[in-house]
Formats: sequence, structure tokens, C-alpha cells
Amino acid sequence: MCRPSTASLISDNIIENLILSVALVAATAIVFAPQFESIWKFFLVVFDNSHNHLTTKGTDIQYQLTNQHLEPIAKRQWSQLLGWITFHSDQVGKLRDSKGQTLLHHACLFQSPLLVIECILWAAPELASVPNKDGEVPLHWAVRLSSQNPVLSILLKTDPDTAFVVDYTKSTPLAMMWERHYKPSMEIFRYRPEVLASNNAWKRLMCVLQAVSQAQGSQEFYPLHIAAQKVTPTGLFPFLVQVYEDQLLIEDENGHTPLTIACQNPEANRSIDVHTKIGFLLNANPEQAKHPVPNSNGKFHLHYALEAGIGWKEGLEALIRINPFALSERDPSAGLYPFALAAVAATNHCNYGDAPEGKQANSREMMDHHLTTIYDLLRSDPSLLRMQVVQQ
Repeated sequence: MCRPSTASLISDNIIENLILSVALVAATAIVFAPQFESIWKFFLVVFDNSHNHLTTKGTDIQYQLTNQHLEPIAKRQWSQLLGWITFHSDQVGKLRDSKGQTLLHHACLFQSPLLVIECILWAAPELASVPNKDGEVPLHWAVRLSSQNPVLSILLKTDPDTAFVVDYTKSTPLAMMWERHYKPSMEIFRYRPEVLASNNAWKRLMCVLQAVSQAQGSQEFYPLHIAAQKVTPTGLFPFLVQVYEDQLLIEDENGHTPLTIACQNPEANRSIDVHTKIGFLLNANPEQAKHPVPNSNGKFHLHYALEAGIGWKEGLEALIRINPFALSERDPSAGLYPFALAAVAATNHCNYGDAPEGKQANSREMMDHHLTTIYDLLRSDPSLLRMQVVQQ
């Protein structure tokens, strides 16, 4: 009887084992298919979450301003830039460089044409209000680089308040414009006042105030009224008082003159000049403080100033000096004498007990400010205290 060779036996065993292995795998797959499916789904979820996590972490990198975005601006390839903005408008508002500067900052830096500025603001109008890490908004850069008036106008139209944003140098766009243009403007007004309104430098200054006026929906443009409600650079307001002297007694749509507005805006009224805005306006026309505010039912400027928290040296003393009679006049809406009106204002402005811990010091400082005002009012006419008590 012939025996099969050893090689033949080994070969048959291998084939047999392979067939058994395949059958075993197939049977296992059929039996445990649901479990395998669950395990597979688990790994898919884990991979997907990991991918999303990496994508989220990479978002900051994805939306950073890179050379890809800045090169067309630096090389002034405006068509290429406009095309990118059009097809990536969702990214325009998210892009920042390491200093917090936006695409609009760089567009203003490289003096991009008006169409580019308009396109960026179309995609992300909020960029007009975004400061970088130095507190500079795009308007700071547009002013520094002497951008054309239409560019300044559209930036201001988007957010007029950016003209009053303070940067790390304590400067605002309006202050930079005034510093650059005050000498020629004063020179023109001194020798040829009739041509000041047509001067390009003066137009740049006025476009700031005009943008604020338009944003408020005013039908008439009164530069002196707008300047009275906003923080303005040194020298600008007294110059405006001279240029627009005819507006001193004009009432705006709310029935207010520049003096009334200054009395209602403590921060804007305070000035680094020798006088406050109230002081400048009273020097220009003292008579306006001697009478009740028009259309106020008998309310004096003193009443408005006390309600707003104007301090003694910030205009109250000047108002009383011109019209001491107002000290004995009750506020028509509150029925209180001026010193009592000041006490109510102190309570309204200084609830430092409920203020966050970091703001309590400022609130206490403000309370001291109001207490000093009350003391000075009573010292001016102590008999008012007795009159208030008797008439309660």
C-alpha cells in the first residue's frame, strides 16, 4: 500500500485549515453582525468627534488674517480682493490678525478705494465698530492716512460714534482731524469766513457731526447742537460757538438750544479747556440762562443740570451767578427746590450698594461729587432748606 508523500499531506492540511477559517469567520460575522455594526458605528462617532474637535480648535487658525487675505490689499489687487469678499462674505467679519485688526483696518491702512470699503461693510458692517488691541477702530486709520471724504463718510454713516472712540494714545478720530485742520480753518474764518463752509478740511470735520445728526434722524443740521452732546477735542467747541453764533438760541426738533443740551450731558460738558461747554455758551450769551427753557413748562437750565449730575464747577456756579433767582424756583416736574433735586439725582446716580465690587469706588466718588454740589447749593441760599421743609 503506497503512502502519500509528506508534502502532499501538508498541502492538504493547509487548504483544509483555510477552508475551516473562512467558514468560521463567515459564521462569526453572521452571528455577531449586530455587535460588529454597533462597534463600527462607535468608531465612526469617535472619529467624527475628534475631527470636529480638531476643526473647532483650528477655527482660530482658519479665520486668522494671513498673507492669502492681505497680499491682494498690499499689492492693491482690488478686483481679486472684491472677488474673494463676494464669495467668502461669511468669513469677512471673523478674520483677525495677531493684533486684533480686521480686514477693514488693513483696507483703510492701504487706502483702498471706496468700492472696496463698501464691499467689506456690505459683508460685515459691524467691522466699522471693532477696535484692535490698541483701541483703534478703522476710522482712526482712515483719518491718519488722509482717506478721501467719501471713505470717511461711509465709515461714519455705518457707525457715527466711532468718531469719539478713544485709542491707546487717548485720541479720537475727531481729535486727530481737528489737530490736523484747526490752523487752516481758523485762518480762513479770520480772514474769509464766507468761504469756510466750502473748505475741504472743514467739510471733513463737519462730516463727523453731520453723520451723528443723520443717525438721530434730524431734519435740520445744527453743528453746535451736536457738538454740545458729544465729547469734543480741545478748542473745537469754542471755535464752533464763534462760527455758528447764530445757532445759540435756535431750538432743535426737541425744543432744546445748545445750552440745554450741554446741561443734560455731563460727560460732553466736561472739557480739558479752561471752561466747560456750559461756560463757553454762557459767555457767548448770558441772557439765555435768565429765562426758563423754551417749551419746558417753567424748567430752568439749572434744573436740567442738577438732574444730569452737573457739578458746581462744571457750570452750576455760572448758571446761578447769572440767574440767582433760579435757586428759589421749584422744578415743575418734580416739585423740588434745586438742592432737593440734587439730592434725588445723587440717589439715582449712586446706588453703589448694588454695584459690582469693582465699580463701588467710582460710585462713592460720584456720591462725594453730588454731596459737594448739595452743600454748595445750600451755602448759596440756606433759607431754601427751611422753605422746602415748611412747604412739605
